Amino acid sequence: MKTIFFIFFLLVFVDPATAQKNEFNESKYILVKVDSFYGHVGSKRFVYENDTAWRMEINYWDNGKIMGKGFTYHGNLEGRLEVYGINGDPIAVDSFHNGKKFYSKTFYKSGNSSKIFKNGKLEDVSEGGIDSLLKNK
Repeated sequence: MKTIFFIFFLLVFVDPATAQKNEFNESKYILVKVDSFYGHVGSKRFVYENDTAWRMEINYWDNGKIMGKGFTYHGNLEGRLEVYGINGDPIAVDSFHNGKKFYSKTFYKSGNSSKIFKNGKLEDVSEGGIDSLLKNK
């Protein structure tokens, strides 16, 4: 009985035009601006086709790979914000609502990948991690 009522509710009260609206569907965005630097695309800005208060921005590394991608609504971060490393590997995914972060996930390999410029070359940071640099001062 509950299932029949739910289906009836959807058919009668849900507007099909709004049901198709998806502000996070990238294919519904229109390119409005491209920033470039020395021939490399730095960022692309888009607006949502049904509501220009929704915007999407994609930033690029100079090798053409995506650095980050996110959405805003009235200037506030909204939905997923994805951040990628220079090789295209995901670094972080954050989720926002009304500009406030409510979820964050970082991706990194275990171990220490920090390096310090010392004696004219890059060297791995000691086992103590980046905090060990402060203790040596």
